[in-house]
Amino acid sequence: MSTPASPALHFDKLLHLDADSKSAFVLCTAPEKACRAVAVLSRRQWTEDDVRAALEDPDARREQVHGNDKFSKFLLQVPVHGTRA
Repeated sequence: MSTPASPALHFDKLLHLDADSKSAFVLCTAPEKACRAVAVLSRRQWTEDDVRAALEDPDARREQVHGNDKFSKFLLQVPVHGTRA
């Protein structure tokens, strides 16, 4: 049994970012019902395609935080280009 698609929500205010659970809690308004809601957004699991796209994104910010003669460690900040279900 599938659930019918819900209309878009309007972003009102970011309530909390939880880095440990990779979640965001957002206060929203449902325009068609004129009511408020709290949306909880959680990062989906990475796929190989996600990883490849993030590493190869020319707009990503990279910072090398460690390096030796064999390996390097980088922090990678990828810009949000859009979302997918």
